[in-house]
Amino acid sequence: NTTDKNTYWGAWRGGIQQGIITPLKGIGPSGTRKTCANLDTNIPKWLPGKNFCGNHPHNFYVQLFAETGIVGLFSGCLMFGSIIWACFKARRENFMCPMAVTAFIVPLGLFFPFQQFGSFFGQWGNLFIWFATGFALSQIQSFNKEQNII
Repeated sequence: NTTDKNTYWGAWRGGIQQGIITPLKGIGPSGTRKTCANLDTNIPKWLPGKNFCGNHPHNFYVQLFAETGIVGLFSGCLMFGSIIWACFKARRENFMCPMAVTAFIVPLGLFFPFQQFGSFFGQWGNLFIWFATGFALSQIQSFNKEQNII
C-alpha cells in the first residue's frame, strides 16, 4: 500500500528518497530526522506516496541506504548475510541440535528485509536485537569448538 495515507510506506519513502539523492555516501547516521522534512516530495516522480518524516525510516535496509549510501547498504547486507549464513551452516551440520536450529531462526527473523523496525543506529530496542544475535552466534561458536572446527 503506497498511498499518501500509509505512514509505514511514507517512512520508507522518505528514506528511499534520501538515498536516491545521495546514493554514494548517504546523509550521515541519524541524519534522516534533520533532512526529511526539507525534501521535495515530487522528486523522483516514479516514487509513489507521500513522505512521513519521523526519526528514521523504520527499516534497517532503507535506513542504511539513506544514511550511509550504497557502500553502507552493501556492508550491512554483507554483515547480515554472513550472520545468517554462519547460523545456517551450523544448523545444517548439526540438524538435531535444538540450539543450532534456534540460532538459525533468530537472525533470519531479525534481519528479514520487509518489516518495520527501529533505528539501526540507536534505540534501546537494539539491545534485544544484538543480544539475541550475539546469543545465536555464541551457540554456533560453542558447537564449532566441540567439533574441533575452530
